[in-house]
Amino acid sequence: MCKVEEVSMASHNETSDEIMQRAKEEAERIIREGNGSPEADACAREVLRAALERRNARLGSQDEGLRSVDAPSRSEESGRLTGGAGVNAAIEGDEASVNMQELADSEPSYPQERTTFKDFMLFVGDCIRDAATTIWPCLFSIITVVLIMATFLLEKYLEGGGAFPETNMLGSVPSDVLYVMGGFDPALFVLPDEWPRIFLPSLLHADGAHIANNLICLIPALMAVEMAYGKIGFLLVAFASMVTSTAVSLGVANVTGNVNIISVGASDLAFGMIAAGLVAIVIHPKKAQSLGYVPEAFYLAAFWTVMYFLFVGDGSLLSWIADVESNVSITAHVGGALGGAIAALMVPKRDLKTPIWLRIAAAVAWMAAIGAFFAWYMGVQPVRDEMHPPIITLFDLLVGPNVFAGA
Repeated sequence: MCKVEEVSMASHNETSDEIMQRAKEEAERIIREGNGSPEADACAREVLRAALERRNARLGSQDEGLRSVDAPSRSEESGRLTGGAGVNAAIEGDEASVNMQELADSEPSYPQERTTFKDFMLFVGDCIRDAATTIWPCLFSIITVVLIMATFLLEKYLEGGGAFPETNMLGSVPSDVLYVMGGFDPALFVLPDEWPRIFLPSLLHADGAHIANNLICLIPALMAVEMAYGKIGFLLVAFASMVTSTAVSLGVANVTGNVNIISVGASDLAFGMIAAGLVAIVIHPKKAQSLGYVPEAFYLAAFWTVMYFLFVGDGSLLSWIADVESNVSITAHVGGALGGAIAALMVPKRDLKTPIWLRIAAAVAWMAAIGAFFAWYMGVQPVRDEMHPPIITLFDLLVGPNVFAGA
């Protein structure tokens, strides 16, 4: 039974603060003895309410006494009553607005429950779910970057014959290592045996500066495409960029006869992703706000990539027109950008405004062109011989560190 009456009784010498303090202590005792049950909680709240009423009554009586001392004798009684009623009304009005806050401030502390293993596992599950929710929008981008960095470490491991170099960790990787790991050489490319070389070069890099320059532009571009086009759109853009880059590089190499180069690097992928992101901004303006967590990073990457392609360095379009000798494959850049832009028109995503007929037309035209080109190339491609070392496999790595010693 809730003994509110006993709690409300106290000495007339108690101050308002003492009344509330005693009530709070009693409420905490009730909850503690009742083990936090709903009945104990209701009783504790009733104790606090009774204490508030008693405090309000005392404040009202004190105010009436002060007013009666200053009032005239004949009208003293009516003035005192009227003043007291007004004060009480004011107090009641004030209390109505603050009582809930005071109750909250005076809320007794509940006994803490012991943390069990189940609670801990639920907490871990919540943390994992929150992390997954944060990572999921750019999961494929993260996987791509991790693969590129891991592949570069594998390059250096194979360069050292089964051990990482003690010095020059970011130096140039030998061309034989790049080739057996899937590097693309137009003079030696044979289909269908070497189809992995269409995709593997995008994971390989010649040195530390090469991978760093590519990742600076690639990371925001990957996130932009994945968040704007979704997971399927991301894979489609990546696939089309690498395949088109290979086709353009092969075609130009066979026409010009400039085939003595091993092509590696994720620049074709970077150009394709940036082209797809720019298409999203032009055709789907509302998607521009979805281009990554920091849209400015994508815009800066796109600006630098365009400037680099047009004017900067010996790999620029300007240098290519001027016939400046370069080890940069500008045809791979052009092919990657072309493939990414076309793939952006093909993405089967409902919230994109690309007309259905345009998606179908772009897909049919791209597949027809790529199919016709590779069919032609297989008729003119070089004959495979002993000069063509096979691509290294995971099984080869498990056999021993000197897997390509004779390459």
